[in-house]
Amino acid sequence: MVGFFKVYRVPGNFHIASHPFGDILMMLQHEGVKFDFSHTINHLSFGNRQDFNYIKKNFQDLDIEHPVDGIKNTALKDNDGNSKMFKSMFYMVAVPSYFETGLFKYHVYQLISNYETTYDIGNHGGENIVMFNFEFSPITENISRNG
Repeated sequence: MVGFFKVYRVPGNFHIASHPFGDILMMLQHEGVKFDFSHTINHLSFGNRQDFNYIKKNFQDLDIEHPVDGIKNTALKDNDGNSKMFKSMFYMVAVPSYFETGLFKYHVYQLISNYETTYDIGNHGGENIVMFNFEFSPITENISRNG
């Protein structure tokens, strides 16, 4: 899945889940279809990609990390080879960061994050979900470079 969207500067969340399609999933499972919600997060950032690229090129001594990038979650299997339900909950704080070189100022958000994944060990139902909870830091970082 690839995409982008705009969020307001208030706490919130976005998620990827199977619950809107529960009836369809049940029907398909009864027909023998197996689902696996395993996933890898290739990239997640708050800000304009061009600004991140410019900052990476012109502020090479700084390491802007994307702490969620590369995280993998793999579904556990039951005795029949079916994937168990699990939830991955991410908690992120977006820190407003301004990078200035001469007349140009670039604005991105650097992320501080943590996450946990819980599995439905007893196979009691539930849902598969990856949720990203976020808030914005009231503290702003300003970095300037002359020349």
